Amino acid sequence: MWLMTVRRWTRWGTTLFPIPLLTWGCEDAGSQAGPLRPELLKFEPARDADSRHSAGWIVYRLNPQRLDQVWGRPESPWRPFHKSTLITFLGEPEVANYAKPVYTEAMARAEREAHHFSQLLDEMSQADRNEVAVFVDLPGVEAVVWGAVLARELRMQPVLTFNNIPHQQGVLAHEHVLGALLYYAQEVEQQHLPLEANPVFLADAQRFAPRRTVGRDEFDNRYYLVPTDLPSASQFQARGIKYLVYLTHGERREQDDLNPYFIDLSTGNAVQVTVLDPTQFRDVDVERARTLAKEDRERAGATTAGRAGVTTGGGGYYGSSPVWWYLLGRMSSPGPLIYTTPAPTYQPYRPERRETVFTGGSGWSGGRYSGTSWRSWFGGGFGGSKGLTSGGGGA
Repeated sequence: MWLMTVRRWTRWGTTLFPIPLLTWGCEDAGSQAGPLRPELLKFEPARDADSRHSAGWIVYRLNPQRLDQVWGRPESPWRPFHKSTLITFLGEPEVANYAKPVYTEAMARAEREAHHFSQLLDEMSQADRNEVAVFVDLPGVEAVVWGAVLARELRMQPVLTFNNIPHQQGVLAHEHVLGALLYYAQEVEQQHLPLEANPVFLADAQRFAPRRTVGRDEFDNRYYLVPTDLPSASQFQARGIKYLVYLTHGERREQDDLNPYFIDLSTGNAVQVTVLDPTQFRDVDVERARTLAKEDRERAGATTAGRAGVTTGGGGYYGSSPVWWYLLGRMSSPGPLIYTTPAPTYQPYRPERRETVFTGGSGWSGGRYSGTSWRSWFGGGFGGSKGLTSGGGGA
């Protein structure tokens, strides 16, 4: 059954923020997870210094409002889609005493991947880059890494979608993500990102863990996203964005909760979605990629130039930067990265309506109901909280 709880008001400076939380009682209202005990949260592997090799992270730990504004600039047009829920948690009593930066081996690998990706996109013309938004759907700490690296190297604005809170008995260890946000906070703030910066959306790929069975002594802090949590096609178009690069591990398709959203985006080719596996960038030969990109574009231009009614110099796919051509052609194809010629034929990703854990109304394993009434009642959160800002972002 559902248990509605309302947590205390949290004071940030002179501003008060109400934090309404929805908690799923595992089988009844008597869940045995117990009250929050901040000293038992696992900020690990914890670090004493942040990405700038300093203790500057302490400032953000003690000032959640500043941390929130670092990761979601208030004046940004993408701020309406920023979720403050996880950062707000630092305002809970004693949490700040135990929160520490987190940096893992997986984060180190993600830094390398994001750096190579940024090197390739940095070769694009500014006009082409202005048409691109990025959606990173990776394990939470890795998503944070991508946000920090793209802010530093491509001047992109991170947009957090992390929409639940940690608990020592939590199904998901959201404190790791919070620790990663602390680790990169000073670095991101020092970028002084422009207001017009294009967005990079950061999502935790483990957010709804559908195959996870939840025990009575666990705190169910899973959640999911709905289309109103993210910009519509018209909102992207109003900002000149034509392409969304979706980065995810494994299968070449979006996660279940994003299926209706991606269908809406791609209807009428309003926004073209390209799916890439970030591991492709781990050992990519950037110089070789640049060379092949130029060859691919020139070859395609020569092929299409002779066709009736086709031109190659006026923008669009055939007029795009060589590296963008390479990303769309080679790296978006299923399978390993291809360095041979000719390039694979580019096949735009077309999301299709499919059965997911959120459709059918018959529920799914672990006793978690997924009928339509569940979604309509709570609009995106079946674990702890929907947070301060929940969908419905402005234009």
